[in-house]
Amino acid sequence: MGSRFRLSLWERPAAGPVGQGRVRAGPHWFPVLCGALVIEVALLAFWPGLYLAGPTSGPTTFGQMVLRFVPAGGAVLWTVKGVVDVLFPGALWTWEAVVTFFFHAILLAFVGYAIATWRMARQPLPLRWVLIPLVLFQITLFALPAIMTTDIYSYTLYGEMPVVYGANPFIHTPAEFTQSTLHYLIPQYWQDAPSVYGPLWIAISAAVAALLHGRPL
Repeated sequence: MGSRFRLSLWERPAAGPVGQGRVRAGPHWFPVLCGALVIEVALLAFWPGLYLAGPTSGPTTFGQMVLRFVPAGGAVLWTVKGVVDVLFPGALWTWEAVVTFFFHAILLAFVGYAIATWRMARQPLPLRWVLIPLVLFQITLFALPAIMTTDIYSYTLYGEMPVVYGANPFIHTPAEFTQSTLHYLIPQYWQDAPSVYGPLWIAISAAVAALLHGRPL
């Protein structure tokens, strides 16, 4: 059809003088909101990683530690896990299935990002439409377990060594600190490895350990 009849989902006839066939954008924030919601759903899909021990009704040991510090997240975790178990049976029961599930969740997040970017490129929105979703994403990621890597446990224990135990992480290894919960979260092949990270990174890790003294995670 002619261009005068070409109306997209986000366009509608504009109110104006009679006979003036102009169109204007509809709620231009709506695609951005949809994109942000898609990304948030994808991020929440990572939360059930706290239950990676198997098809049980309770979280893993690490999940229990997280919920102890973020008790309000328990209701969200139970809800998300229930939805995932219904829609994708077995997706959270093995590492192989989890990798596939998380890969699809990441692709879903990119779809949401593409939708928001496409609309923002056509018609910029106020800065709050960028900042508010980013803050929400960061809050979601803050409570997310590092389920695709165990490096974070090594970082944390290396930071605790000088603060909690008065030990040098460049000389001592995680295997020497069996009294730490983190010791049991670090894979065996890293147990005898001193820190391979530089002084700046260790200083940052130690600062976090000092700030959260007595709470390993």
